[in-house]
Parts: sequence; C-alpha cells; structure tokens
Amino acid sequence: MAICKLCRKDVKKVLQHHYPLTEELGGTETIPVCNPCHLRDHQLFERLKQEVERGDIQLDLAGNDPHADRRAAIKAALERIRSQKRLLP
Repeated sequence: MAICKLCRKDVKKVLQHHYPLTEELGGTETIPVCNPCHLRDHQLFERLKQEVERGDIQLDLAGNDPHADRRAAIKAALERIRSQKRLLP
C-alpha cells in the first residue's frame, strides 16, 4: 500500500508522476500518484498549458487561484523552450 500525493488515499499501486511540470517541458521532480489522479492531472495540465499558450490567463499569485504557481511554471517553461528554439541554427 502507498499514499497518493494528490488525493492522499491509501492505494495498492502508485505511479511516479512528473509534477508540477511534465517531462516534455523539462520537469524532473516526480511524486507518487494513483492512476485516477494521474489521468486527471494530465487533463488538468493540458488545460492549463492551453490557457497559457493562448494567453487566456492572468497570473494571480495573490492566493486566489489554486493553480497560479503551476501556470507560472508552465509559462516559464514554454518561454524557455521558445527562446532555445530561436537560438538554434
């Protein structure tokens, strides 16, 4: 048995999930999560990433948005990737 870091439930099996950034965006930190939370978090991540890419968000670091830190990390990662691509020959 193991504890899922997202839902805090005791589950039989956990996966090591890249969090707060996916591996494709350079995420290196992982946390143990259950399969339902893993799927939900990927859906949430994709939605947040699309919002950032479209510029649909105002980064609210004042504490009103529970995903503000994650949006900021996504925004920084996307900007880093874009700048690296501009530097390529």
